Amino acid sequence: MTQAREIARHDKDSDEGLHALQRVVDQDPKVIDAWFMMGNEYYRRHDYARAIERYTRALELKPDYDLVVINMANAYRALGRDQEAMSATADSWSSIRRTRRSATRRRRFCSTTASWTKRRRS
Repeated sequence: MTQAREIARHDKDSDEGLHALQRVVDQDPKVIDAWFMMGNEYYRRHDYARAIERYTRALELKPDYDLVVINMANAYRALGRDQEAMSATADSWSSIRRTRRSATRRRRFCSTTASWTKRRRS
């Protein structure tokens, strides 16, 4: 995983980073960070549907992964699917709230979702 992470970080303009991460999950589909990083890479490439697929897989493995929830909701919003963005965060909030996450991460999660709600109302 470490090698795949380094390839993905340093070789952003080629597909080698994605291929390296895919090899990681092919060997062990339970490597949550590989799914998360693939989601981030697809998001960076504006391939939001594929990003959502990878984020969904990461959340299946770790439902309280707040960064994945936020990134997935942002991908839904980039596709103009605001209702699904709000649903994704609402569904995950109960899992996140039950964990011993730091107050800073909970505040960031709440502030992100609050800004979506404000923009939606305007």
